[in-house]
Amino acid sequence: MSVPEFKEEVLMHRERFRNCKPLPGVLALLSALSHPSTKSSSYSPISLAIASSATKPLFATKMSRHPSLTSFFSDGSCVFGDDSDMLHKKKKPAPDVFLLALKRINSSLLAKYRDPYVKPPNEVTPGECLVFEDSIAGVAAGRAAGMRVCWVPHEGLRRVCKGIEHLVLAGRLEEAEDVLLKSEETTRIAEEKRMQDGRTSCGEGESHKVEISIKEQDIQADDKGVERILSEDGWAEMLESLKHFDYERYGVVLKGAASFQTSDD
Repeated sequence: MSVPEFKEEVLMHRERFRNCKPLPGVLALLSALSHPSTKSSSYSPISLAIASSATKPLFATKMSRHPSLTSFFSDGSCVFGDDSDMLHKKKKPAPDVFLLALKRINSSLLAKYRDPYVKPPNEVTPGECLVFEDSIAGVAAGRAAGMRVCWVPHEGLRRVCKGIEHLVLAGRLEEAEDVLLKSEETTRIAEEKRMQDGRTSCGEGESHKVEISIKEQDIQADDKGVERILSEDGWAEMLESLKHFDYERYGVVLKGAASFQTSDD
């Protein structure tokens, strides 16, 4: 790709980002997590952070039409790909960006307890964190960081990954990518054969298959009929939507109202 072509593609993506919409349930989720109670105490605030491989200007472009989403996060808890502290660190699927976000959360919590007579809280550990991700690389990064992961892929990615969700949720990125590449190669070979045979209908020609790692998923449904796929170790799950996120599963009891309903639903 030439430099002019690359610049044109960047501009095209920026324009699309300006018109992007948040996933259903995101605003309600952030509202709820900002006013929670937990099972461990009558009120225990949850620290929220953004950990993105995108540059800060690009992220700002994405959020330009949705300022309400960023209002839940303080500047000190946001980490972006062009952050000075990320200069010598790796981006996703490496865990660096999540671990840096956690470091900033702990620094922020400690800063609130400067009174020598007040005992500071224990540091938040990776195992106490929950990562919300839409990408395969992000899931791998969260798992590598030792954090629990809730994967909410776009509908198109969900279709592509059907049958290999267990690989994605386990953070086995290379295996998942290998399966996807083999699937693409199979489609290409079949298409080439149809062209050689003078056949253009998708239903004609021999079927070509490759051995790929596909298994029956551990699909569960709650009392509302919302399906979720769990990883074998229970440390990660895939949801089609955040509209019916299971707070109880993660020890969060909503404070006040039983649920939060917002316009993004």
